[in-house]
Amino acid sequence: MTFGLVEERTGRRAVRRRDVVAVRAVPADVAEILGVEAGSPCLAMANLYWDQEGSPTEYAVDFLAAGRELSAEYSLD
Repeated sequence: MTFGLVEERTGRRAVRRRDVVAVRAVPADVAEILGVEAGSPCLAMANLYWDQEGSPTEYAVDFLAAGRELSAEYSLD
């Protein structure tokens, strides 16, 4: 995530985030990196961040094929 760098360099602070998780076909340009056939199903997670004025600051998509993990750890304080 680069939202910290965006804020540092531009003053645009990320204040909202949306994550979308879906099973999608692996694009051809990603398939070789994941070691799977293009079109194979994979888990895709898209992240979109907006700044304090409502403008997008970052959009990223991660692809997870079989044998890979996605984990997150959060403080509940």
